[in-house]
Amino acid sequence: MLSTEKASDLFDKKGTLEYNVNPPLHGIKDLGWKYQHLYLTSTDEIKQGDYYIHNQKPIGPRVLQCVSLDMPMDSVKIIATTDKSLSTTTMLGNSVFNIITVPQIPESFIQAYIKAYNAGTPITEVDLEYTSEIITEQSTERGDFHAEEIVSLKLRPDNTVIIHPSRTYSQAQVEEFGIWLGNNLKQNKGKKIHDLFNEFFNFGNL
Repeated sequence: MLSTEKASDLFDKKGTLEYNVNPPLHGIKDLGWKYQHLYLTSTDEIKQGDYYIHNQKPIGPRVLQCVSLDMPMDSVKIIATTDKSLSTTTMLGNSVFNIITVPQIPESFIQAYIKAYNAGTPITEVDLEYTSEIITEQSTERGDFHAEEIVSLKLRPDNTVIIHPSRTYSQAQVEEFGIWLGNNLKQNKGKKIHDLFNEFFNFGNL
């Protein structure tokens, strides 16, 4: 979470977070409030056009967009945020532009984050849902096939990510799931392993 000069629905009221409230008419700075944005970050490779957070000392964390391959140290990739201004524009043709906004954080998670933060137990890690696709290409020279797995964030129609609370499982729990999966594989035919895992552990989405 970083403070911002831009207007935001998320406020830090001297250590207490509030969301979607009407700011006072005379401004928030006079009261010591600060606009805030949430960012979900990853150590994934930062590519040209991606947004990232760089901990620039002594200034502190800054949100920047990658314009070259020479990345500074202490940088993490932004994969989702509440800041709708983070977008990338590409030209598709004459006077035709494609604007891609960085995936957004759903309101359900914002509310859960605020509740945990104000209770003194801030959420520091989450799991995001990804989707994968196998792309097969045939070589024109030898005629053999090459398969490549393309992994990308799974997004809802409103461009929000699907968030799961970060959890760890014991070896016994994983073995129990394996036994359950083996016993129920026929009746669950067609379901993805990921969905069955969530169903078994009663693992909800945010």
